[in-house]
Amino acid sequence: FHIYAQEKILAEAVQQGRFDAEAAGRSSPEAEAVAVELKALATVDEVRAYAEACHKAAANILGSMSEEDLSRPVESPFGTYPAWRYFDFGYDEHWHHRGQLYTYLRLLGKEPPMLYDY
Repeated sequence: FHIYAQEKILAEAVQQGRFDAEAAGRSSPEAEAVAVELKALATVDEVRAYAEACHKAAANILGSMSEEDLSRPVESPFGTYPAWRYFDFGYDEHWHHRGQLYTYLRLLGKEPPMLYDY
């Protein structure tokens, strides 16, 4: 949930010009605000559809932005960065958590999926 929600939330923050603690909390599976959304993800197909929808939403936002938009500063509790950097943060976040999942799978004696097989 978090990996894909964060991708969409960061893109929406860029679009709005601000990333705040409330937005960050919407990607936390422990947050009460997302309990209903998270509960709806009961099957692998539902999780896959959610991931695809989040990725598509982020891609649509990125695709609609001009070079000027991507250079615009976006505020956050962690500092102010150019808009493009938030897409980079999302990319890093994805690989960070994917690495964690691979580690857990290996600890369970499972072979992780091919690296670029989503």
